[in-house]
Amino acid sequence: MINAGISGEELVDPESGLRNETALKEDLEWEIARMKRYGHRFAVLMFEPRTFIPIESCLKLANLVKEILRATDILYRLPDCRFAAILPCSHETGGECAALRLRRVLAKKTEDYPEGPVDIDVGVVSVDIHMQMSSSEIIEKANSELTEAKHLREAS
Repeated sequence: MINAGISGEELVDPESGLRNETALKEDLEWEIARMKRYGHRFAVLMFEPRTFIPIESCLKLANLVKEILRATDILYRLPDCRFAAILPCSHETGGECAALRLRRVLAKKTEDYPEGPVDIDVGVVSVDIHMQMSSSEIIEKANSELTEAKHLREAS
């Protein structure tokens, strides 16, 4: 599962200190194996601010998200100001609730940001034992769900 050729530094985003996209793929492989062995579901969130925010605000946002997520959830910084989170032992409803909580709390806690309150678009994927998805397919599905969330917002 873990690629012995990848150093710990290659799994961490240097600006935020969060795990990166390479780590997300590795950790999803672990989570898939855990799900197959124990039958636990998990959810993946993919999210980003609805509007551009500068890197300083993006890094502050990452720290806020870490405070909001459960201690067992793992947060990742992807390129730009996009994030993902693995929510172990969560089903779709748990993932949707986490997404709503993030949106509500972030909007309130970022009211003093120079660009104003930060609202996010969120894609949620629930993975269970009956799904035969690889880590890459889960990431692709989460990206697709995020894109759909953006389109739904723009259409309303």
